[in-house]
Amino acid sequence: MKEFSEKQWERSVSDRDIERTLKSKSTLICRYTDYGQPRYGFWHPQVQVFIGWQPSGAGFRSELKTCIPYEDGQGYMKRQDDFEPVRWRER
Repeated sequence: MKEFSEKQWERSVSDRDIERTLKSKSTLICRYTDYGQPRYGFWHPQVQVFIGWQPSGAGFRSELKTCIPYEDGQGYMKRQDDFEPVRWRER
């Protein structure tokens, strides 16, 4: 399985885009599951990068799992298994 940094490089996602997405009050946040494991998704409407984070627990360490340039991040997030909005507003 690829590391986050490999995905970031392959997908041309900058450190600045990741930082902006994770820090901004405008970022939309959801909970979901991936392969049965809990995740949180972050997507900023101007940056347009989806970031998936796995919290620690059940034998897993906390880590960023993926970053995907995504124009319709809201739609992408809604399609995730067990989607649950955390910080959300419809666009």
